[in-house]
Amino acid sequence: MVELMSCSNNYYGRRNVVGLALMNAFRGVVVGGYMALYGLYLAYLGFDMGVIGLASTIASLVGAAISPSVGYFIEKWGSKLGIVLSGLALTLASLILVVSKTLPLLIISYTLFMISFLMGQVARSVFLVHSIGIEGLGANVGVTSAVFSIARCIGPATAGFIAYSVGFKLAFLFLTASSIIGLIVFQLTTTQPPKEIRGEKYGSLIDAYRQVFKPNPLLRFAYIVTVLDRFGWSLWFPMLSAHMYNYGYNEAIVGLLGTIQSVAQATTLPLLGKLTDKLGSTNILMTSEILAAVATLLLINPTPWLRALIAYVLVGLSIAAWIPSFSKLVALATNGNKLSEAYASVNTIRIIPSIPAPLMGGVLYDVIGPIAPYGSSAIILTISTIILAKKSKEK
Repeated sequence: MVELMSCSNNYYGRRNVVGLALMNAFRGVVVGGYMALYGLYLAYLGFDMGVIGLASTIASLVGAAISPSVGYFIEKWGSKLGIVLSGLALTLASLILVVSKTLPLLIISYTLFMISFLMGQVARSVFLVHSIGIEGLGANVGVTSAVFSIARCIGPATAGFIAYSVGFKLAFLFLTASSIIGLIVFQLTTTQPPKEIRGEKYGSLIDAYRQVFKPNPLLRFAYIVTVLDRFGWSLWFPMLSAHMYNYGYNEAIVGLLGTIQSVAQATTLPLLGKLTDKLGSTNILMTSEILAAVATLLLINPTPWLRALIAYVLVGLSIAAWIPSFSKLVALATNGNKLSEAYASVNTIRIIPSIPAPLMGGVLYDVIGPIAPYGSSAIILTISTIILAKKSKEK
């Protein structure tokens, strides 16, 4: 066991939290804009839903393959470097869309975006734990993620307006520049958490892959829930903007809806982070799944506009509930021991079902219609809710 030093009164711990929040302000703009425009851009170029789903499937396959090595790398070389590399991957993902329209490079772009997500999620969680400790982690994750979500309010609307007014290339160039600025700010405002509050001494890369198949009971429970959650979301989420486009929503409106989603997410994250510390990870995760299931049903037919608006708000609330509760559940499952590898292990397991899911969702959409992927997702998320409710009663 490793005792993690509480750094609530530590200057460097507070400085790292502030620095991460500042970087999240720029990262949120990029992630929000990219997610709002990627599927829309491929639909604009003439690609069908199956191709869009294929891009997400390939990205997930690569992500699952490298995720344990990501955890090993962060455990060995530190979470700050992991955050920087995840930012560079995000920068390249946006830059590729500026310079190319060819399908292989478009798929590489989304793959880099997935790598950035996986490495960044692990590195930022570990960075916070090692900077401020596990106690109060939910609240700190809530605050830093709220900054990210507020920035996402700017990203989709701004990037969508630029794409609508002067073209997609300038929109992606704006996102690339924002990513670079965020990396510079993070480098100037943070320090690597002290080695003495790091986890156990890292083993070999092979050990990192073996750990994926040796979870303790609580981590195994996290595996089950995240697998169901990821599969359910992946049936439709990568194609959401293209789905809205098919129902007559233009680039600017899709961007605006993305901004509304981010507002809902940002304004509730601090509260849900505190509730995670108070009520427990399981209860807040259950809330997240219920909200997602309802949103998915509403999105089967996102007209009239009020239905789409409610669905996007519920998506934002669901994500806000998931972020702090998931981060704390994994931290508690390991008590800080080899935390990087634990986060990476959960990511590996939950990505595996999302490898076929986007392609399956895209094919189901093209062959049957939106009711097939969205309805299936609602059923899966409901099953996840029941499992979480049972676990909550046991506790």
